[in-house]
Amino acid sequence: MSADDKKCLLIENRHTHKHVQPPVPMASDTRNTNQPSNPLMVANAAAVQLHPELLMAAKRGDYSRLDDLMSKDDGGLTPRHVTLDIDIEDADDEQQHYVPAADSVLHAVASGGDGEEFLLSSTVVCRKAEHLLGMRNAMGDTPLHCAARAGSVKMVSHLIDQARRGGDNGTARLQAALRKQNNQGETVLHEALRWADEKMVQLLVSADPELARFPRANGGTSPLYLAILLGRDDIAEQLYQRDNQLSYAGPDGQNALHAAVLRSERMTKKLLDWNKDLIKHGDRSSGSTPLHFAASWDIKKRAGLESDVSTRAQPLLDASPLHFAALLDISDISTRAELLLDAYESSAYQPDKTGSFPIHVAALGNNLAVVRVLLEKCPGCVQLRDAQGRTLLHIAASKDYCRLVGHIINHLLAKGVQRFASTVNMQDKEGNSAIHFAAANGAPGTIRHLIWRKEVELNLQNNQGRTPLDLAHSRTPPGVFFGLDPNNRVYRMLMVAGSRFGVRRRGEKEPPILNEEKEADTIRESTTIVGVVSVLILTVSFAAAFQSPGGYSTTDDKRAGTPELAKLYSFQAFVVANNLAALCSGMATVSLMYAGVSTVDIRTRVWAFVISVFFLKSSARCLAGAFVFGTYAVLAPVAHTIAFLTWLFSFFILVDIAWFTYAVCADQLALLRRLGLRACLSFVYSLVAVPLVQLWPYVIVAGLIAYLKVHGIH
Repeated sequence: MSADDKKCLLIENRHTHKHVQPPVPMASDTRNTNQPSNPLMVANAAAVQLHPELLMAAKRGDYSRLDDLMSKDDGGLTPRHVTLDIDIEDADDEQQHYVPAADSVLHAVASGGDGEEFLLSSTVVCRKAEHLLGMRNAMGDTPLHCAARAGSVKMVSHLIDQARRGGDNGTARLQAALRKQNNQGETVLHEALRWADEKMVQLLVSADPELARFPRANGGTSPLYLAILLGRDDIAEQLYQRDNQLSYAGPDGQNALHAAVLRSERMTKKLLDWNKDLIKHGDRSSGSTPLHFAASWDIKKRAGLESDVSTRAQPLLDASPLHFAALLDISDISTRAELLLDAYESSAYQPDKTGSFPIHVAALGNNLAVVRVLLEKCPGCVQLRDAQGRTLLHIAASKDYCRLVGHIINHLLAKGVQRFASTVNMQDKEGNSAIHFAAANGAPGTIRHLIWRKEVELNLQNNQGRTPLDLAHSRTPPGVFFGLDPNNRVYRMLMVAGSRFGVRRRGEKEPPILNEEKEADTIRESTTIVGVVSVLILTVSFAAAFQSPGGYSTTDDKRAGTPELAKLYSFQAFVVANNLAALCSGMATVSLMYAGVSTVDIRTRVWAFVISVFFLKSSARCLAGAFVFGTYAVLAPVAHTIAFLTWLFSFFILVDIAWFTYAVCADQLALLRRLGLRACLSFVYSLVAVPLVQLWPYVIVAGLIAYLKVHGIH
């Protein structure tokens, strides 16, 4: 082919002579700050762009028009066109300081699809300007990238054939075009993998059997890594079968095994067979090995059961946009962790750059399945410390992963670990033991597990001289707080269990100072809701008193105007419950008046608010009871089943009482091993007292009705 046939059509400002243009037929990009040093190139760079008629012909696949336009040298089009014969691969440094811009004519044609008109158009363009086969656009893409991205297998094959023309020189040109990387460091093979087009992949690796080796280890994401990440396991195996020297590289210094442990058990096995050394390599940012990644992720949780689990595998998500399209294989990841340990058990003892071992990462992510595998395979992991001197028990306790804490303690006991007490009482660099972390974070579930074992020391002081009780006390909320506040529960459990304050002056352990302004704001915000509800209940109870179930008697002069169902005990229970509802809501409203007055002392306001909430809950339960008794009185004679179902469903309003009772009794049971009979008595007391305090209105109603029935009073 002649030199004239290797030229590209460009636009030039109107001059009587031809200027040598930059090597790409594209519009300049003013965002690029790397300006060419040659003044002539600076002047011409802004003028370089693809002619509109040429672009239109390329987009339409009008090969006749393309041939006509690209054959013109002088005249015909205005401004007139010039051609270049500059090979970007051979240009000197000064010439390569051009500004990349939009697609060339071959990029436009290659993106068009597999239609015959586009194939013929590409032939015309390649005949006129062969060097465009390897030309990059502003995104760094070659025409082959564009064709592969469009899923055009025929176009990719046709461009490969066009590049092959010219014997040995054509083979070298084809290899160079296929291996060129875009701005994301990806070759045309990466685009084929995204399409999961096995035919296109086979076409590319047949044209260049070593294509899967690019980019190199430090050059970005390899095709193998991408195939595994996107779940294209069959294609990944084909790549290896074609070239067993392919690249395993991934982003941020990862390798394909980092992706495999989070995607596929099958590929994890394959990679360990192909290259077992992959398990030893940590990523660049954190030094995390594939085992760190497996330990940090619970795939089933990531599939939707949990959303807030700390992870060390975040670099995998941030590596490139393609990761957001990847699908998760939600098989048990602990199996993959076991495969890694079977292949190289020492990986369990390889820390990352922060000093964290895989067991710490698994604990941080609450990955109980992987923790089990690590403890079974490598029991010594239980005493490994990270850079802060923390063991996995410290980490689990600090996150309130109570199931994990319980499993760790049970594992230590089951394995008969020597010096159990010293293991559970290990202190980190700050002097904190596991129970210090649990107390500082208000973790009642974890505290229960730790208090249950008498070997756990409750009075260890950290480097600041603070015991677990000191830490729990510092977090106890002053003023108004929820009855099951976790910090308060932790403080009470530690106090009853025998924990003591550190050796300090007495004044230093005073309760937290009440912030009066903040507490006043809290009460002010809460009184609105409580006030509305109390007045609403009061209104309903008054209305129910004058709209009795069953109506009023109109037949008997002596009983005229009295309730028809007055002799029924269920109706009498309705009246008592309704009256109690009115009484309690009235008490709540009056107490709330004192709580809402800013001139009243803040501590009095706090107590008034607590009293109002107590009576409000009682009035709500009374009103619910009145509804049930009234409904039963009306329906029982004619629809006993419906009346019974009403009673049955009414028990759902007692769910909160069951919750309170369970929480209090569970805390008491945790003290059983330490306190013995005293804890048993406290448990029985809690089991009776908590429901009784909540259900006192029902006790009054039931007691009164029982008294009336025993004495025959109506």
